[in-house]
Amino acid sequence: MPHQAAPIPMQQDPPDAFAEQANRDPLAAVSVYERLKADPNTSNATKDQAAEVLHLELAEHGQRILIKYLDGEQQAPSRADFVDGGNYFEAALGLPQASAFDESRMWFFKGRAAIFDRQYADAVASLERSIILDPDHAYAYNALGIAYLEQVPSDPDPRRHEMYDRAVNAFNDALRFAPNWAYPHHNLALAFSEQGDFKSAESQYQDAMKHAPGYSYLPYNLGVLFQRMHRLDDAERLYKQALDQADKNYQRGFVPPVFPWIERADILNGLGTVAAARNKSSEAERYYRYALGDATGLSAAKYNLAVLLSARGPSPEAVDLWRQNINSTDDPSLALASRIALAKYFDEVVRSRYMAAAEYLDVIKIASDNLVARRELARIYTSEQRFQEAYDQLTALRSLSSDDPQIAEDFADVAARLGRFSEAAKAYREAAIGFHTKKDRKRVERSLKSVDGN
Repeated sequence: MPHQAAPIPMQQDPPDAFAEQANRDPLAAVSVYERLKADPNTSNATKDQAAEVLHLELAEHGQRILIKYLDGEQQAPSRADFVDGGNYFEAALGLPQASAFDESRMWFFKGRAAIFDRQYADAVASLERSIILDPDHAYAYNALGIAYLEQVPSDPDPRRHEMYDRAVNAFNDALRFAPNWAYPHHNLALAFSEQGDFKSAESQYQDAMKHAPGYSYLPYNLGVLFQRMHRLDDAERLYKQALDQADKNYQRGFVPPVFPWIERADILNGLGTVAAARNKSSEAERYYRYALGDATGLSAAKYNLAVLLSARGPSPEAVDLWRQNINSTDDPSLALASRIALAKYFDEVVRSRYMAAAEYLDVIKIASDNLVARRELARIYTSEQRFQEAYDQLTALRSLSSDDPQIAEDFADVAARLGRFSEAAKAYREAAIGFHTKKDRKRVERSLKSVDGN
């Protein structure tokens, strides 16, 4: 909402009243200063003093947000914080005391806010302007690395290596100016992890933990990395270390008492996934329920608990948990995964192909390129001898994954049932080339003989 400046009673001494206003809300005080500056009855000395006070308060409020950012991710600033920071320093640029330092910080905040909006071109341009104006501080380099890292394509693409390299270089630049800052170490670890360089990622997390031993998110993320490497004992040890640190931070007031307590819930969910990987179902369920006790809306814990419950047989609670995720806008990827899991549950546990197909169709409405949903729909339609509908799904699959020999074989089978023998023969030949095992090739070649010449 726009700031509404409260008028300053003229019977008060204007400098004192203005200082109080600027300290309380410097952005609202800007319009008050403009009125003072335009007032012919206000002395130049008073105007100069008001400008100095306002500049000091704008810079101080912006600096508080920057310090929060420099602390790392444990209490990360929000998009609104970065927008406010940009506004503080943009207002400071309109004052006689404005400096290149103010402009640099304004561009930093604007760039960091643009990352939240996925406006990466604007983010990079703003952050580079910030660096040109003030090249000796780490924070803009770190934000620039985040902008590049978030742009890494998810599919094989020549730009993947380029974006990773740019991100890594930016994080290393941040560490040149702030070698003990945990946040760039953490971001470097993420970059290395996403590239599959787990050894380098582990090293960066260890460095980050040395510099910021009080942050629970660091051992938690290292635990996630260990779990990806199937080092379950190490993952459990790091999760428990993170849980202990989160509890200590709460007790010492390092983090304010909040609900939902996402920090702790994520860790408990992680411990649940380790227990589930060890087939300790009861222990995993306990951890998931503890996690939901700290954060009732945690989609990951709901998903994991639903999977666990459904593995035991029919479970209305599992359906309800998946439905909650599907109807939530907090995590679109988990909403989609929950709908796919629910469809699989209807198919395999409830034995209702109709209900399963309905869920898979809803997946395709949301994500038309989802291979799992289209493949499962094709299987259901084929089993029900709805060959034209299976053909339509497999045609779409072939366009999405043209080098998958199993999709080619499935398509050929259905095409043959529809009397499309030339299409079937062509697809069987593609499948025979794509399969690597002799058993698969022989099966496809037998099918090819049955349609060749028709």
